[in-house]
Amino acid sequence: MKNNSLKSLLVLLCAGLNFSAVIAQGAYFTLGTGYNLPASTQTLDALSFSNETNTVNTTTYEQNYVSLGKGLSAGGAFGYMFNENIGAELGISYLMGSTWECVTAYNSPASGGTAKFTDQISSKMTRINPQIVMSMEANKITPYAKVGLLLGMGSMSLMSKSEYIDGTIEQSLLFNGGIATGFTTTIGASYALNDKISLFGDLNFVNMSYSPTKGMITKYTEDGVDLLPSLDPIDKEIQFVDSYVEDDNIQPSITEPTKALKIKFPFSSAGIHIGIKYTL
Repeated sequence: MKNNSLKSLLVLLCAGLNFSAVIAQGAYFTLGTGYNLPASTQTLDALSFSNETNTVNTTTYEQNYVSLGKGLSAGGAFGYMFNENIGAELGISYLMGSTWECVTAYNSPASGGTAKFTDQISSKMTRINPQIVMSMEANKITPYAKVGLLLGMGSMSLMSKSEYIDGTIEQSLLFNGGIATGFTTTIGASYALNDKISLFGDLNFVNMSYSPTKGMITKYTEDGVDLLPSLDPIDKEIQFVDSYVEDDNIQPSITEPTKALKIKFPFSSAGIHIGIKYTL
């Protein structure tokens, strides 16, 4: 009986080792970083995010075109090639978005209207990216292409500074909640240093938008004095919804967030990425 048990154990162990060897033959992981430029930009009219300069006789307006997907990204992926031409990959990356700025300035000293309003918006996002991988036959230089979905979880920060003749007001607003969705397309090539290690470089195109579900004022000061504790929830919290009803006969509760319609923010980008690939 003991001999049979030992033989069974050895058979299972060998089968497990053989299975692991087969999996390892096509498995790999990558680490890389890159920079993303804006693509498919749009205006943020809901936030009045544009430039305006007002003088005694003229007002100059300038539009801001934004993509919050612009910025530095870094991440890695685990993949498996079913054969030399087709594989699958699951990646995770972190986006450190660039800061976009708009300024409204009133320069009419004679009327006492001198003021400057500066708004800055930026993003951070963790992104999960399942993809299908298509490659040419493996050589020293191996071209490849990838297509897949993109799911993001992150936040956006909107910082405002209002400068008047007699004082300054500063405010920070955090948007978060909800899942960003989109898809990616990648074209690139890898260069084999040896049987295990390759260097890669690619062009990555992202089509993505994000609609947060919550907003929260995280900073509110007047002339350096912190007034955030004095704000009621209705004044410092926002709940973004698809629709809502306002009734003039019902007074909103000060203990509940303000309701506002959802806003889709642009996160599309075109980036260049480089990194290292290790074949198991």
